[in-house]
Amino acid sequence: MLHRHCIIRILSLCFLAAGIGLAACSDNDVPPIKPTLPATNGSAVRSIRHVGNMPMTYDWLFRYAAGRLTHAQGTRRTADAAPDDEFSYAVSLAYNTWAVVPTLQNGTRLQVKLNSRGFVESLAENEDTYEFWYENDMLTRWKRTDVETSYGGTQEYVTEGQITYSNGDLKKIVYTGVDKQPVVYTFTATQEANTNGLLPVGAERALGCLGIEYLYYAGLMGRATTHLVQSMTAYDNATESVTERFTYSYSRRGSNVELCNYTAKDGSIGSVYYEY
Repeated sequence: MLHRHCIIRILSLCFLAAGIGLAACSDNDVPPIKPTLPATNGSAVRSIRHVGNMPMTYDWLFRYAAGRLTHAQGTRRTADAAPDDEFSYAVSLAYNTWAVVPTLQNGTRLQVKLNSRGFVESLAENEDTYEFWYENDMLTRWKRTDVETSYGGTQEYVTEGQITYSNGDLKKIVYTGVDKQPVVYTFTATQEANTNGLLPVGAERALGCLGIEYLYYAGLMGRATTHLVQSMTAYDNATESVTERFTYSYSRRGSNVELCNYTAKDGSIGSVYYEY
């Protein structure tokens, strides 16, 4: 017969092992993070395609799995760019219990830090970095730093933007480029709900997401505006002139916006087609 203290020791070890097993199971049961996609009462967009007149922008193809954006392919477009001048790249997004890991098609992993609300606080590819700030879950400030190294020296190029809202809609963006000259973007909103969480055409650069729009559509750059944008005007303080102006109109099928037509300052027309 086992001595009493031996029995107690064995039972203690059993309980300890059981506790470790339960803790391990608990850790394993924690699901990957699941950001809230910007679409509200509409579907998440799967394709964005521009035709006609356009500022520098990106066409996108998105794939989702289990309610998360997992793959994006972007193609840079301008109105006068020949097909040979277009630039395309793809990125996959992996999610775990504490982070999201974007990986480019060449195998490069982007370094992403999320804030306590699950939005991107910083993004780095090699020495180039982005920083983002939010209020009430909406993006209010961003800063991009590009580092160029040549002849043994380095040069930093900084662009940044300050974003303000009115009742959940875009009101103004002060965009400052590498020339340090601010450009002020002002917006008016429609009364149409932004059910698909779409970004306004022509404002991607000022919003700090040109070329990385997939992070926004993945739900990682703050929530969407309440309404679609009716018009946007860009005023250049250096030249004291309006450099861009867009007015927009939309076509829907049910709750989904399938087409955005826009007219530029010079009267030229462009369109964006959305698929879901």
